[in-house]
Amino acid sequence: RDAVFLGCADGSLWSFDFPTGVLTRHEPHPALAALPRRRRPIRNPFASGDREPRSIRRLIFVGDGHLVGSVSNHGVLPVWGRARERDAAPGELLDASPSAFHDDPSFSKEDGAFIHLASHGDFLYSTSIDAKGLRAWSCDSIGGRLWESERLAAGRGVHLAGIAVLPRREVPPLIATCVSSLIRGTSYAEPDTTLKIALVDGDSGRELRRYAVEGVGATNRFIDCSSLTGGGGGTLLFLAHKDGSIWIHAARNGAQVAALHGHATWSGTSGHHRVLPTCVAAGSDGEFFYSATTDGKAVHRWTVGPPRVWSRDTHARFPSAFKATVRALVTAVHAREARGGGGGGGGASVL
Repeated sequence: RDAVFLGCADGSLWSFDFPTGVLTRHEPHPALAALPRRRRPIRNPFASGDREPRSIRRLIFVGDGHLVGSVSNHGVLPVWGRARERDAAPGELLDASPSAFHDDPSFSKEDGAFIHLASHGDFLYSTSIDAKGLRAWSCDSIGGRLWESERLAAGRGVHLAGIAVLPRREVPPLIATCVSSLIRGTSYAEPDTTLKIALVDGDSGRELRRYAVEGVGATNRFIDCSSLTGGGGGTLLFLAHKDGSIWIHAARNGAQVAALHGHATWSGTSGHHRVLPTCVAAGSDGEFFYSATTDGKAVHRWTVGPPRVWSRDTHARFPSAFKATVRALVTAVHAREARGGGGGGGGASVL
């Protein structure tokens, strides 16, 4: 993809095209104009007149050419179609037939239960507007809801936050989400509370397993549940802390595997250590994991899985056991060729 998109507090969408360096502002999605006004609107510095802006909190690409956004405090997910024409302007989006996913647009909530998004192929997964369940949508038929999960967060003050897709071979993926008591208006788990991970079947929405995350309790240093990210081929889960550290947990049982402290030990231009919340993201290939401070002045790349494709360039990044097997295979091929193709017909072997 050759462009990056940014949602703003006034409901507009901006795109930056890397090859040309063109910055484009797109008008708010038509679906945002139909949203009802809240009974007690939260003060918004971008509000002017009778129109109340709807902030685009999150953006995610789904499938090949669909950009989906999450609007704060509303159950509407606007969908933009990516332009594919050769004469299209850089970063242009098509809105010939405006469409959106609708959860419950009449729901009004003012405690900051924002919708979290994740995608896998042509499917979109999201938390519900009340942050109590999960939803699955298909981009093959825009606006089609595939399933609704049961109520995963029971109890007053307990909500869902963060969502990650854990791929599996030849079967639908697992959907992971955090279940915890959250600080009002944020996605941070309350200190000294239990943080659990619920695993849901990506095909039916049925909950398969639930476990407590190891190490979370009295040492809970404001874990950002919205940072929940999968990696390692669906075997790892990452959670960022407000102090800049990142914990790595096994996706199977929540056991703590390691902790990353790249940002907690990084010094700024003033010489003082940076203590800032961390933004996390996983690469589409599953090999690399990226983290950055919220001020954008420190970015780290971590290796969390092997490459998907073996080549001469990626050989050094594979585990030692795999590299030893490759060396043994190459040695056997060369030995066979030295014997004239193993006595068969003198044909050469190609690796």
